[in-house]
Amino acid sequence: MAGAEYSSDIRWTNGQHSERLAAQVLLDAGFERLDPSHPYGGKDGGRDGVCTRDGRRYVMAVYFPRGPKTFSTVKKKLLDDLATARAHNPDGMVFVTNQEVSLSNRAKLVALAADIEIVVFHMEMVAAALDQPHMHSIRQKYLDIVATPPPLNITLDIDGAAHFFVNSELVRDSLLELEIEDIKKKSAAARELSPTDRQHFQIMARAMGSSGPAAPPTSDQVDSAIAFVRTRMERAWPRSANYLAVRAFSGIKFNVGNRAESFLHKVQLVVTFHGAHGYEKEDVGTHLLEKLTDPDLEPANWWEGNASAWSSPRLADDPIDFENVGEDLHVTIDLPEVRPEPVTWTSGADEIVLVVPAQTDSVRVSWVATASGYGTAQYGETITLAVEPIDMSESLVRLLKAGSAEQGQ
Repeated sequence: MAGAEYSSDIRWTNGQHSERLAAQVLLDAGFERLDPSHPYGGKDGGRDGVCTRDGRRYVMAVYFPRGPKTFSTVKKKLLDDLATARAHNPDGMVFVTNQEVSLSNRAKLVALAADIEIVVFHMEMVAAALDQPHMHSIRQKYLDIVATPPPLNITLDIDGAAHFFVNSELVRDSLLELEIEDIKKKSAAARELSPTDRQHFQIMARAMGSSGPAAPPTSDQVDSAIAFVRTRMERAWPRSANYLAVRAFSGIKFNVGNRAESFLHKVQLVVTFHGAHGYEKEDVGTHLLEKLTDPDLEPANWWEGNASAWSSPRLADDPIDFENVGEDLHVTIDLPEVRPEPVTWTSGADEIVLVVPAQTDSVRVSWVATASGYGTAQYGETITLAVEPIDMSESLVRLLKAGSAEQGQ
């Protein structure tokens, strides 16, 4: 419901209801210990109530006349209230009115006193406060606006950050140098075999049903092998980096709240991470270096090398599902029930690992929520998620140490 739809109701509200309505607006704005003087009439000593905020004491003055008034009339009323408020030595005065006050005139009202802070709640501010979903009962009680089912008031918080690697090419080139050095060493070892040793190894190999050592590779063959490894690693490096990322990066966690006063059922949130991709969190596993140099490498034994074989699979009834579509990540969260706050639904830690291109500053997250019995979707406020750069070389060293520690247990 837009504020304009009931601004006339606010303007024509007067008497005891106006003071109680103003009190509810101030309480919603963070004022505390609000003590109305005589909302049903009576001598109030020049004040409609007192309240506090941030440790400061304020006098409440309410001006809800019937029909629109000129600015000079509003100003005179504020000055009269200010004069009587000074007798109570407050830190400030809150002036709540059902009158429209332009931006320039608001500044004039606030500047009327140097010794007392003046806070003005004009008609549009009052309407904006009442327009909030949780104020539906206040609208009905004081403005006789029948409370329709309140709109969805779901909250979504995301803990964690997206990541990208720095020094990725440095690690790739270092691993490539190790591969090249290994090719050269094996080639040199093959050339150093004497004819007698080579014949001996071939006899033993045939006896074991395998082939013996081949002829020593030529320089051209060594160069071809190095070129092949270089091309393979450069082409596959984005996949190799992702293989390391899902083991090195921490994941994100979702928190879903319900600010309504009733339970919600069959709630679905569709969350889009723009410019990011998501992956399952994986354990370190074994053969980490080998998989980095060749992500298509398959271990000799089914129980070795494949970290995903030891990762917990996503259960069929897991409320979270996600898919990378183009340059974005789409996450769907299906919850059978969401209780009112302060209870919130929280996903597991490291639910999804977010990976972004290098030098990304932040990730924009948009989301929409629906629930059973509500014909209108709630489009949530855009979330800005932080991005943290991670040094690939440090991550690789850390994971190698962790893998060695696990194997040593």
